[in-house]
Amino acid sequence: MMESLPIYVICKDLMGNIIYANRQFCDLQEISVSEIIGKNDNDLFPSEQAEKYRLDDLEVMKTGQIRQTIEKHQTTSGKQMEILLLKSPLIKPDGTT
Repeated sequence: MMESLPIYVICKDLMGNIIYANRQFCDLQEISVSEIIGKNDNDLFPSEQAEKYRLDDLEVMKTGQIRQTIEKHQTTSGKQMEILLLKSPLIKPDGTT
């Protein structure tokens, strides 16, 4: 299902490492799936952007609330664009995050 969505999707573990990225995100970043798995924001983005993404991730994990913003985004090749970021905690079957 994630591969058919016309949006960028990544999933990270609690340490911020990417454990899943759909084809659309990999194409945006101009990187293969095998190259992106295990990386974190510091590996992919300028330090200021990576720090903001990590702080947002921590806030979502802490509150369990969805966060939606429009952000300036720089790809790994330096391309600048605005994207809609929608961050959501993954909910386990027992209802916990």
